[in-house]
Amino acid sequence: MRKPNGFGGIVKNGGARRKPYQLRKTVGYTDTGKQMYETIGWYRTREEAEIALAEYNKNPYNIESTVTFKELYEQWSKKHFPEISEGTVNNYKNSMKHCQSLYNIKVNKIRIMELQETIDNCPKYSIRKHLRVFFNMIYKFAVKSQIVGPEYNTLKLEIGKEQRVHEKKPFTNEEVKKLWDNVGKIPYIETVLMLCYSGMRIQELLNIETTNTYIEERYVIGGEKTTAGKNRVIPIHKDTKKFFEKYYNPENTYLLTIDGKKISYPTYIRKIWNPIMEELEMNHTPHECRHYAITSLDKAEVPRRITKRIVGHIDYNGGDITDRYSHTSIQELIENIDKI
Repeated sequence: MRKPNGFGGIVKNGGARRKPYQLRKTVGYTDTGKQMYETIGWYRTREEAEIALAEYNKNPYNIESTVTFKELYEQWSKKHFPEISEGTVNNYKNSMKHCQSLYNIKVNKIRIMELQETIDNCPKYSIRKHLRVFFNMIYKFAVKSQIVGPEYNTLKLEIGKEQRVHEKKPFTNEEVKKLWDNVGKIPYIETVLMLCYSGMRIQELLNIETTNTYIEERYVIGGEKTTAGKNRVIPIHKDTKKFFEKYYNPENTYLLTIDGKKISYPTYIRKIWNPIMEELEMNHTPHECRHYAITSLDKAEVPRRITKRIVGHIDYNGGDITDRYSHTSIQELIENIDKI
């Protein structure tokens, strides 16, 4: 049955193509009267193409759109970034840096194969993982904006398997002593000890605000990642109290800063953590400070319920922070963290 004018058509292309059925639409004519086509999409079977053509005509998108990938990102980020956390924003910004080859290409000209190649060119699994999420988010926005068709609503992109090359292990007592011996000699080395003697995740330490820092009372309010970990009291060890005093500046929003500005995770790793590990000839990740704290609390025979409260593995149901922690329970956390 002949399709109505302007409805679009399906053509099967020869050769060993994975998706031989081309969905196309007439967008004009040459001076000689020959039709000019714009591709809407490619499909494995004629049935898939027929369904896509029907969907396209129910909710057509602008196949003549000139929006580039970079322009799409700018539109999407302006709308989406105010709704998400700073950490997630930084992940998306880092993902965008790996898409430079796509910046100036019209979005409706970019094929899924090119998105897959962009992912494949990234050696790190974590980057490939973030890129897949990034592409899915930004293309859902493109579908809603009628820049591409509905087949881009769910991108089936492969990221491979994570290759674990680093075996996590806690700092040894000898290594921790080496850290103490170099306090005042290596910039920001105190932050490593602040992690080892608190059990905080690195992002938790970087996110501590000065208004949530109670040095004399010896605790901070912070935490993230899980329901149990968020908005909890984290005790300050008696030996690291002086480090919190050193970095505390009421004029800054965050406890740890560089030139008054918050330190991002990538910046901390590149400018602080890696130089310290290289200088001391150690091979650890920040998360292994957390392992050291938990292991040390276990060796000191601190009750598991207390250890779990300190590191954020026990959830308190509802209520304000002052409701969930009495003065007695805070003192209990402080007394036990001092056993490290």
